[in-house]
Amino acid sequence: AAARMERVRGPWRNREFVTFTGEFSGAPVSVVSTGIGPDNTEIAVVELCACVPEPTFLRIGTCGALPAEVGIGDLAITTAAVRLENMTSFWVPDGYPAVAHPDADQALARAAEEEGARWHAGITATAPGFYAAQGREVPGWPIRFPGLPDTLLRAGVLNFEMEASALLVLASIRRFRAGCVCVVFANRARNVFIDPEG
Repeated sequence: AAARMERVRGPWRNREFVTFTGEFSGAPVSVVSTGIGPDNTEIAVVELCACVPEPTFLRIGTCGALPAEVGIGDLAITTAAVRLENMTSFWVPDGYPAVAHPDADQALARAAEEEGARWHAGITATAPGFYAAQGREVPGWPIRFPGLPDTLLRAGVLNFEMEASALLVLASIRRFRAGCVCVVFANRARNVFIDPEG
């Protein structure tokens, strides 16, 4: 992403956080890798808000799709997120929704169209982990909810990832725009995964 910006400064590195700043089409932009999970997202969002009073955040990441018809390499745009993680429960009540800002969703859909990308919009499930929290069964590791992907699919959930609900809840609290788009690296229904060589 930094390669598409002008007047780039950085990178600055601190643990898993890597930051570049610059301009894109004349607007100031920062690109920050946060590592994995809602806890890292919380740190990045809270600390970046100390630097920029009215930011717009776009999470660009990877995910696993639940519906069989979603292809590897497709884009999943989050309209809202199921809060499977518990970090946000320390900020808001458990029934509080994690909802993307409509301006962000519209901009992401428009960009996907302009790039000719195949995209889907829907509800994301934000998990606090990669294995049990996403219903992955690993030999020798019994999990509590082995049918979780099917349960979420029946409820209309589009994809699994690990950061969206954290970002969207924090954005709602501070009243700034935020959205999320992920490249589909796996389809859980068909048990297919992106080719790392391709």
